[in-house]
Amino acid sequence: MLNCGPMLNCEECATQPATVEEALRWRAYLVAVVEDEGGEVAVYCPECADRKFGERRRLDQRPGAGSHPRN
Repeated sequence: MLNCGPMLNCEECATQPATVEEALRWRAYLVAVVEDEGGEVAVYCPECADRKFGERRRLDQRPGAGSHPRN
């Protein structure tokens, strides 16, 4: 199994995912954009992401999902 620990560290609690499958549940957010320098991405484990940003919703559970203004 691929070890993805050194690649991901939770911004809040500093934990690392134990498996690739666990890492797939982690969330990344663009937290800062500096013109001409790119952006900064913060990565959060599922527990910290839920606490900081709220529970993750599936795309089809978001308001307006499935409707398109052109339809």
